[in-house]
Amino acid sequence: MKKTLFAILFLGVFHISSSAQEILDNTAYYRAEYTYRFKKDSTKTGYYKDTYFLDICKSGHSYFYSRANQYRDSVSKALFAEGMHWMEVVEQIRPLPRGVNWNLDKRFVEGKYHYTNKLMINFYRAVEDLEMPQWKLEQDTLTINGYLCHKAAATVAGRLWEVWYAPQIPVNDGPWLLWGLPGLVMQANDSNGYFKFTCENVGQLAEPYRVFLPADNKDVREMKIKDLLRAERMAETDHQKFEKIYFNVISSSSTAPPKKRYYIPIYLIK
Repeated sequence: MKKTLFAILFLGVFHISSSAQEILDNTAYYRAEYTYRFKKDSTKTGYYKDTYFLDICKSGHSYFYSRANQYRDSVSKALFAEGMHWMEVVEQIRPLPRGVNWNLDKRFVEGKYHYTNKLMINFYRAVEDLEMPQWKLEQDTLTINGYLCHKAAATVAGRLWEVWYAPQIPVNDGPWLLWGLPGLVMQANDSNGYFKFTCENVGQLAEPYRVFLPADNKDVREMKIKDLLRAERMAETDHQKFEKIYFNVISSSSTAPPKKRYYIPIYLIK
């Protein structure tokens, strides 16, 4: 009965979101919670891990963002609103977990997606066409968290992805850019095993939730996705070069070569 109720509720969401909307409301009514596992070094075992929320709005879009980063930002805003000095705020949020900086806003009614990332201290955003992956539906099935899921595969942003979707939850959405299937994506991994998404919980929120992300109400530099991805790689692998190019400063006077930093992008730049 519980699963049937979820299915009816989710159908209601996308019946509403299929109509044209002039204003995108950031009020979410439904949420899928994912564990995001990723590698930075392909030669090592184990994964880094974060919790991501997929918040689904009635106005024809969804937000996919790190819960840890969003929570840190919410605490910071509350402390600043109380009149706390920025140095005190820094000390207050220091113990809080840090998450992955990037988030994704899929705007189905516009046919666009907004990809935002924080590189060092600044926010950068790319607005690109939202293209539905060309899924190959397969016959394999797998039960994930009580839902019978079906297998599909597609190449998305340069990587081959294998996903499992649940027709019992008829939402054509999922983590990151994995959407367009006749059911919510419950699990996904790329063919190299560098990235994995697993849905842990899904359902209607007890109360509607206004989504505010760390980049909201801040200066954000707009870039093309290829330029942003190049900047990401530089920020991850060569801090000094990134600072010199994007900030016109050099933070270190050392002439020693920078320590090698490993990085595997979820996007592949063509």
